[in-house]
Amino acid sequence: MARRLTGRDALSFIGPLAFSDLGRKCESLLVQYGGAQYKEQFSWVDNIRMVRDGKTFGELNEKLVHQLNNRDTGKIHLAPPEVIDWETVSFLYPGQASRPDEAHPDLHEDGFFHPERWSIYNCLVAELAKTDALYILSAGQWFKIEKTFAAQILENTKTLVREIDHLPAAQAGEDEGTYNTNAANASKNLVLLDRDNKKAKGARTAIEPCDLFSNSCQFIHVKRKLRSSSLSHLFAQGVVSAETFLSDEKFRKDVKKAVEKKNPALAQLLGNPKDRPDPNQYEVVFAVIAPPTKEKWPQALPFFSQLNLDRTATRLKLLGFRVALHRIDERA
Repeated sequence: MARRLTGRDALSFIGPLAFSDLGRKCESLLVQYGGAQYKEQFSWVDNIRMVRDGKTFGELNEKLVHQLNNRDTGKIHLAPPEVIDWETVSFLYPGQASRPDEAHPDLHEDGFFHPERWSIYNCLVAELAKTDALYILSAGQWFKIEKTFAAQILENTKTLVREIDHLPAAQAGEDEGTYNTNAANASKNLVLLDRDNKKAKGARTAIEPCDLFSNSCQFIHVKRKLRSSSLSHLFAQGVVSAETFLSDEKFRKDVKKAVEKKNPALAQLLGNPKDRPDPNQYEVVFAVIAPPTKEKWPQALPFFSQLNLDRTATRLKLLGFRVALHRIDERA
């Protein structure tokens, strides 16, 4: 009895399967492979192709090495090549002791090293623009992104950009928690909800409503870093929070209580927790702390982050929420 069947980027199947049924199962999977059902929700994948040509693969690697040698790392960073729990993981470079004060919350291109678990190449995330397309290296594999598709995603991202006056600039080296606290302390228009997690009815784990709630009915989620892995967590947080706020009375009640303790006036903006809120009255804001870069905003965002944000914004807008992207400048 087979319970797991895997293949090189062609097939991954988990479930009970008798050997005698393998043929019929393969026929069924082949029919599904030739189908077009995926286009209903994932039509965008047709614009992304894995690079399989050895010559192109080699040329891309040569260009990448050239950029690394010239310290041109504006579109290059390090990221774990697999899904990890960011809440429980930190990184150390060679020569550092296993002390909390020396641990890093993320990998950084300035600290290239030889990790025991992953190779440097598999941790590299890079974007190379060529005349025919945009090429992206992720988890040791190059992908070709259709030029027109990449351009359209960028245009979609630009429509989300907003300037939010009540969000101050960040100080250099200031972590997200410190920034959120300082921003809330400096403004009567913001309430700090960072790490003030609340549970929905029947839920096992609590979730963070947002980092800051504003007098403009904004659920503001803050992240430092222009990296796909970090921003994916940010976008997911925004969606989960918004969906839970919309659907769960207990969550709304607890969030309002948390806001009321710090600013009763702003708590009134959350309405009666017993009533389903009008999502159009609220805006989900993704605020990214970023130092000056050669790339303009939001071009500085990695392509996969732009794509993820575009999908996230579409989902939130279908729920009725307004969506915004804001850059928080980092001062020296």
